[in-house]
Amino acid sequence: MTDEDLVERVREHLKGMRGIKEKPMIGGISFMWRGNLLCGVMGTNLLVRIAKADYDRFIVDKGAKPMVMAGQTGKSWILVDKAVVSRKPAMKKWIDRAVQFVGTLPAK
Repeated sequence: MTDEDLVERVREHLKGMRGIKEKPMIGGISFMWRGNLLCGVMGTNLLVRIAKADYDRFIVDKGAKPMVMAGQTGKSWILVDKAVVSRKPAMKKWIDRAVQFVGTLPAK
């Protein structure tokens, strides 16, 4: 079940960004920016897209866990526990990381 409170908090955080679109995804809601998946909410976790080169550095942060699908760990994705991103500065930090990476991708 998707945590609607967390979805609303992500919406609020992203509301000033141009080009954000919401889409349903398996197990939650995704937030697309310029046609690329930026972040989302899966269950009670925040999902963020990051550069593969940053994975090892970010995965050790408090509340960060690997995104595993079909037995494979996605090195461009990190799940962050709701308890961590319940604090505004932490949510900002994680979403800013996603914005920094996704901003380097071509628009779709």
